[in-house]
Amino acid sequence: MGLLLGAPIFDENDENILSNMGIDLMKYFNKYIYVSADIEYNNSKIEATSLGQELLNVPENCKEISTCEKPELSYFNDKFFKPCIPVKLIGCIDHWPAKTKWTNLDYFIKIAGERTIPVEIGAHYVHENWTQKLMTMREFIMNYVCKEYDEESQRGYLAQHTLFDQLPQLRDDIIIPDYCALTDDDETNVEPEINAWFGPKGTLSPLHYDPKHNLLTQVIGSKQIILFSPDDSSYLYPYDDKLLFNTSQVDPISPNLKDYPEFGKAIKWYCVLKPGEMLYIPPKWWHHVVSLEKSFSVSFWWR
Repeated sequence: MGLLLGAPIFDENDENILSNMGIDLMKYFNKYIYVSADIEYNNSKIEATSLGQELLNVPENCKEISTCEKPELSYFNDKFFKPCIPVKLIGCIDHWPAKTKWTNLDYFIKIAGERTIPVEIGAHYVHENWTQKLMTMREFIMNYVCKEYDEESQRGYLAQHTLFDQLPQLRDDIIIPDYCALTDDDETNVEPEINAWFGPKGTLSPLHYDPKHNLLTQVIGSKQIILFSPDDSSYLYPYDDKLLFNTSQVDPISPNLKDYPEFGKAIKWYCVLKPGEMLYIPPKWWHHVVSLEKSFSVSFWWR
């Protein structure tokens, strides 16, 4: 709880006492209490050949985001980073331990089952019934990630959470991409902010933009993403609310053109992000994200 509330305690060797305490307590649980949940993602795996049947109502006249296989740093810088052009990157995380370790949900329960995490409950963060709850990782996986949902169900989503700061074991399963070393800031570049996005099929991030460069990396499961250029912001009807200024009122899957008639003028970009792929989202590019199956994504934000 201390880690979750931003109160780490360090000793004279700069070691995080609370983090180490959490690791030791989980070792105790695993030795004396732990019961395997024996759950795998593959129980509900969507095969690549059937993904087209699972896609949501993709808007007409979408342009597909281009794909680039493991580009050299200089090529990525010149072709995508500097001109701020989205691109799907493949073959960039084949060396991550997470690609194999995270396929079994039992792994998360074993190393973090009794750890406390914040979970978003509801359709999405601008929905009237949206809320947040604290629960253990075990409770989240058993009651939300593994649950079959209908349209009325309240989904649970571990969204935009600095989980890797709390769990060094998970942090060791991923590697910061070299592309994050690029910067358009004259100051020395710092390590990116790393966030976890973990949840069941159907979790949704409304159409919004972020102020930083983003490498959205899909480790497990698949996501459908619709994007819009900052040049089309005037057609996307952002909220007037100061807290939601970067979020659109329009649902790009089922847009209400009567209330938002200018939306039809916006150019739509689209991609499906599959396991092992990452999407470069430049600053202020609008994006709408939906999980097509049980999913774990990692985002790297940097300036």
